[in-house]
Amino acid sequence: MGYPPDLEQQIKRINTFEEKYPAPDAHQCYGLGKWLKRHLALREGIPLHIHMDHGVRISEAMTNCDLFATQPIFFTSAAQRNEYVKQTGKQAYVSGSPFVACRILNQIKSDPNARGTVAFPVHSTHLIDVVIDWEKYADDLLNLPAEYQPVTVCLYWKDLLAGRHTPFIKRSMTVVTTGHMADPDFATTFYAILRQHRYCTSNMVGSYTFYAVEMGIPFFIHGMPPVFNNHGHDHNRPTGTYTVDNLADDREKRDFLEFQNLFELDMNAEVTISERTRALCLSKLGLGQADSKATLRRVIYQAWANHVARWPINKAHGAVKKLRRLAQPTKSRLNQALTGNIRQLEGVDIPASKMISPIIRQTINSGVYEFGEISLLKKYLDKQDTVMEIGGGIGFLSGYCAKKVGSERVFTYEANPVLKEAIQTLHAKNGVSPTVAIAMVANTNDTSKTEKFYVTPDFWSSSPIQPTTEIVDRVIEVPVKSFEQELEKNQPTLLVVDIEGGEYDLFAQATLNTVRKLIVEVHYAVLGPEKVAALKTTFSSLGFELVEAIANCDDQIWYLQRSPL
Repeated sequence: MGYPPDLEQQIKRINTFEEKYPAPDAHQCYGLGKWLKRHLALREGIPLHIHMDHGVRISEAMTNCDLFATQPIFFTSAAQRNEYVKQTGKQAYVSGSPFVACRILNQIKSDPNARGTVAFPVHSTHLIDVVIDWEKYADDLLNLPAEYQPVTVCLYWKDLLAGRHTPFIKRSMTVVTTGHMADPDFATTFYAILRQHRYCTSNMVGSYTFYAVEMGIPFFIHGMPPVFNNHGHDHNRPTGTYTVDNLADDREKRDFLEFQNLFELDMNAEVTISERTRALCLSKLGLGQADSKATLRRVIYQAWANHVARWPINKAHGAVKKLRRLAQPTKSRLNQALTGNIRQLEGVDIPASKMISPIIRQTINSGVYEFGEISLLKKYLDKQDTVMEIGGGIGFLSGYCAKKVGSERVFTYEANPVLKEAIQTLHAKNGVSPTVAIAMVANTNDTSKTEKFYVTPDFWSSSPIQPTTEIVDRVIEVPVKSFEQELEKNQPTLLVVDIEGGEYDLFAQATLNTVRKLIVEVHYAVLGPEKVAALKTTFSSLGFELVEAIANCDDQIWYLQRSPL
């Protein structure tokens, strides 16, 4: 990824914690349990059999994570406590903020020589990716007035591992990180970074907002609002892509927008902390509202004693869960034996095929195969659309589209001839018959020639461009069809393209006369930043606007739309 030396050491530490604690309990996140114990003068070895907020709660709206928590006791804020007790009947207590306890216990204050601004871009998680134009966000920060400069960017560890530091490093901006979520030094590292700056910013309200204000450091919102891609099916958030406007609970949406408006940057006014703003933030932190230390200590000891008493029952429950997990592969094999399918996704039966490798089978079984494309098709495909797909794979997307708009309005092209049988089988299994062509679609009018095609063990990595990180089984020559001629013949309104890096050359001279909607997977690792930027410029010159982008590992799936002529 090209990390500077100081970040290299952080990456090693992050990877160590990720390997050891891939899914830490709430009290293990960000050093919260450590600082709660020190605040309550408890011994380090005391176990915490409680559920905790892992961040500052902006709204009293509950999450599924809270409602379904197995721990019988919840440490939270006053507003959350009342709502939690009402909905679950369990016990809840107000603990205050372990982060603020860390600051006070360590006597951390703003540095008298503090300068510039620290930016905490809203971050990704294990299950949700943040989708923004990182290049533009970097430029937005650099374009802040002189009094806010220099800007230091503090990236969450997930975004750092994903290489999102690159746009900032390219612009000679300082990039830091607070480390892995399970790192017990997370809070002290956070405050060590925060205290060196006069201002704090983000493109969305988050826990850092409240910690900064509590410490007396003004906070402001700046930069494009994020889009979230719930690729891992986080049950606390809407599936697929969403924004704050899509949040299911109106109270949560209301409270988020209230704080967003409260901290919106006014370039013509000084950024300060009003008494009202400070009072609101301290309230969300639970300061001045916490139950007594004696009460909280008693509750922690009681929870420990109850856990010990229930140990045999807990062990039995754990054994049952393990048996259920072991039964899942058997269930999948039984389904395949009875139906001939691996599984059904979005109403499309996916038949078993020798072309489906173990890793692709796992992706299908987990329900995330072609997740980004399907999410966009579900949202933007209309019944009157004519669909042309380049990079047909095993026929899943064309099968889905044919079920929605009719087989006669779907045209799919796949360069890999060994996938022909898999495509035909899937289409037949689903009772659809879109037009299928086994050929490479290229930016050429010479259809008499053939082109090289690199075949890999996992069909989804096969490409007209030689892969640099995949094993190539063999190189074959495939027939070619003209992109412009096929567009003219099919007259598509919606174009779907996934050709493993070939998209740059394909669109270089395209006109896309009839196309109004475009779904294209952009392969950043293959193209590099310059070609990605050029591709974006090409689409813009054709009248297409980027409406939505969904992260897919190192790539992005773009949905672009053209205004009516």
